[in-house]
Amino acid sequence: MSLRIAICFFGITRSLGHTISSIEEHVLKPAATLGEVHLYAHFFQQARIDNVRSGESGALDPEEYRVLASDWLRLEEPETCLETWHFEALKRFGDFWKDGFKSLRNLVHQLHSMRQVTLAALAEGADVCLFCRPDLRYHDSLAPALQRAVQSANGPRSPLAQIPVWQSYCGQNDRFALCTGEAAIRAYGTRIEQALAFCQATGRWIRPISPFEALPLGQAGCGWTAASGSNIFCPWAAGPGHECWPSSFTEMA
Repeated sequence: MSLRIAICFFGITRSLGHTISSIEEHVLKPAATLGEVHLYAHFFQQARIDNVRSGESGALDPEEYRVLASDWLRLEEPETCLETWHFEALKRFGDFWKDGFKSLRNLVHQLHSMRQVTLAALAEGADVCLFCRPDLRYHDSLAPALQRAVQSANGPRSPLAQIPVWQSYCGQNDRFALCTGEAAIRAYGTRIEQALAFCQATGRWIRPISPFEALPLGQAGCGWTAASGSNIFCPWAAGPGHECWPSSFTEMA
């Protein structure tokens, strides 16, 4: 019986029209050679983005999600999840980004959206789950990392979380990971459930790395490794007139 591989997209599409060809070539095609691939997507219905901290400003295509042809899709209005995850209570612990809690608001939305696709994928029996950003242009195949995930699913190393060592926080990337086994998938994908408890236990504000501090994957019985041998470009919004920031996957001891 072939493994069930879930490719999960979440948040907002941003620039999917510019990145979809690389996603198809370097993510979906390699995955299809290794198992039964299903696409899950949860997006917020947002017509515009204005983020001073990231430098993003402009209109968003509200129909862009259609290019994914997802097997499971949910669209949600922004703001509706804030009460569920105690946004006002989280604010009492401080504003890490010092931008009037705008980035905290975005983080809560992101983690809520990730949780939605995680639960959908697990409900349908996902063995491997790739939390995949739609706003990245992928320049190399993710086949090596996917092969490790499949080997883990078929061997004694499951559960396993692979994260790329790029950007900040020593590779503890909060939006991109490849997880094998229910424990790893759930630990990575439902971190919003730990947010308020983390703040209450530590007295500290929440930031992207906080959910890792609150519930390390190791405590969930998960192994760690770094995905290597691939390069991606991480654009704020890939496409004409937007700068792309290079990042790479490297080995982590």
